[in-house]
Amino acid sequence: MIDVGLFDPLVRALLRVVRHDPVKIVVGTALLTSIVSLDGDGSTTFIIVTSAFLPIHLRLGMNPVVLTCVTATANGTLNTVPWGGSTARAAAALKVSPIDIFVPMIPAIAA
Repeated sequence: MIDVGLFDPLVRALLRVVRHDPVKIVVGTALLTSIVSLDGDGSTTFIIVTSAFLPIHLRLGMNPVVLTCVTATANGTLNTVPWGGSTARAAAALKVSPIDIFVPMIPAIAA
């Protein structure tokens, strides 16, 4: 997905909107992380979000830990999608459907 530039238009659009406002940059980081996390792969999420937003954080003098924490929080929440690795492993260990694990977590994910 990275090689074919699937997320490039989204990243460009978000970078146009956030400009140089630190609050918008943090919200944009969370939004990009949430969208990219829907593929169920945490490592891809961190690669895409870090490559897009780390230079901006550094240029504006923002602490890179903010980027890490926002990305980890959003990715951790959305890493529970039924097709994601962690939910699939938990379902296999419990011998249940991934949906049986995911559906009860929907209110917490939404919150």
